[in-house]
Amino acid sequence: MTLAMKHPALLLLALVPCVALAAWAGQRALTAHDRLNAAQHHHESVTKSVALIDQLRNTTPSASPKPPPNVSGQVGDALVEAGLAPALLTNLAPEAETSVGPRYRRQAARLTLEPITLPDLGRFLKVWRSTRPEWTVASITVSPQIVRQPGSSQSESADTTARTVRVNLLIECLYTNQSTAVPSASLNTSSSLKVATP
Repeated sequence: MTLAMKHPALLLLALVPCVALAAWAGQRALTAHDRLNAAQHHHESVTKSVALIDQLRNTTPSASPKPPPNVSGQVGDALVEAGLAPALLTNLAPEAETSVGPRYRRQAARLTLEPITLPDLGRFLKVWRSTRPEWTVASITVSPQIVRQPGSSQSESADTTARTVRVNLLIECLYTNQSTAVPSASLNTSSSLKVATP
């Protein structure tokens, strides 16, 4: 009869370190597996980013012809075509033309539409995009407003008011003066939407 069989407590004492070592090794293996998965995901993400950067570097910027003058008239025409009043254009501030690299120039303007509802703004932007593709809406800032209808009192429910917004837009156009310009296409600029809290 062996010593372990005579003394079961000695067997248990011998097994405890073995179990602890196995648990520790298993935990290390799981941690290593998780780190490997994270590293693989990170590698895939970096690879996609590098491919996108290479694609952008090899892409020639597209440009439209120089936009016609009288931006306010163009905005007014788009408002009318969208079934809105030209008086919604309350401010227009053209910016100075700037150079973008050796071949291109950028023209921009900031304009304010108010008071306008969000559905009406959507109609205007749809018309503007289809009729003035050379202009890109680069940014939109929407500020909520509440315009009370004539005859409504301060204590009346909000249902008696017309909910409108003030919209500030930045529109821009990238163009070239060279006769060998690239084919006309609207500049794809990432738009940002900012909603101001009342």
